[in-house]
Amino acid sequence: MKDIFSKRLKNARIKQNLSLDKLSDSMDKIVSKNALSKYEKGEMLPNSNVLIKLSNILEVSIDYFFRPFEIVIDQLEFRKKSNLPVSDKKRIVETVKDYIERYIELENITNKQGIFKNPAEKIHVLGSDDVIDSANIIRREWELGKAPIPSVIDLLEKNHIKIIEINAVAKFDGLSGYINDEIPFIVINKNFNVERKRFTILHELGHIVLNFNKYLEQNSIEKYCNEFSSELLLPGSVIIDLLSNKRHNIVSSEISKIQEQYGISFTAIVYKLQELNILPTYKVKKFFIKRNSESVFKQYVDKSRYMALEESNRFNSLINHAITEELITISKAAALSMSNVNELKESLTYI
Repeated sequence: MKDIFSKRLKNARIKQNLSLDKLSDSMDKIVSKNALSKYEKGEMLPNSNVLIKLSNILEVSIDYFFRPFEIVIDQLEFRKKSNLPVSDKKRIVETVKDYIERYIELENITNKQGIFKNPAEKIHVLGSDDVIDSANIIRREWELGKAPIPSVIDLLEKNHIKIIEINAVAKFDGLSGYINDEIPFIVINKNFNVERKRFTILHELGHIVLNFNKYLEQNSIEKYCNEFSSELLLPGSVIIDLLSNKRHNIVSSEISKIQEQYGISFTAIVYKLQELNILPTYKVKKFFIKRNSESVFKQYVDKSRYMALEESNRFNSLINHAITEELITISKAAALSMSNVNELKESLTYI
């Protein structure tokens, strides 16, 4: 029990970005830094009053401190060019671990587990053509055709990929990994606009489904994940149908209309026009010069136009299912969802 508590306490403290000194200060010195250090080393356990205080300060339930570790997170890496401070990285990792543990427990309670199958696993990615083939296979196997994807989050959750939205600093885009080496998950910054959310989620999906050659450099892998995301959101054949395969000039409203329909950013569409050789390179360069030098044009280009929401609701749906089917108590549901019991009761409106 001491071993579990010590690890849980340290994880919760890191998640709140508190040093031992700051945690002691937050508790009005009812427990010293030295005592907290002994808790984290597994040398002693707190009394009930200290435990309640720790629970309140660290914003976790009391049972969190004694929950056994039953999952392992694999292949969780931040992007190579990430300039996030180490403290932010640690906090994000602990936030993700805690959420996933509660998510898996809830799935086990409701018997709503699923098995992920990678439609593109047999393609060995060496270049852009392999990336496009992978995107096309996924569109076919997931029955997307050439239509816009209404909700990227719903699509991935339907195909047994867990989406985790967290409040994070602007420097954090997203990351992906596996739970117990078999359940894929994607973490996304919930503060992004909808187009950036969609693109980032599918970029991370690329890290999950694309079978990269082991000799590829990381910069190439990131580039291919961007191409994969772009192709899934807006297939090249679709943009050719919409704009033709060769243009000398394009009106901004043509691009913004595609953005509005397919939920991919204005700038990502321009990149795609260059990749497909629809627009001459010098025109694309002029676009970026204008975007960087004219504030009004930049505002127009950077505007979010996709009207549908991108939010993960599966966890809350599982909570509601577990409560209404009497699989868990309200207090257990509050602990799993990290919410207040009374607020949770008030949110339940039965038909």
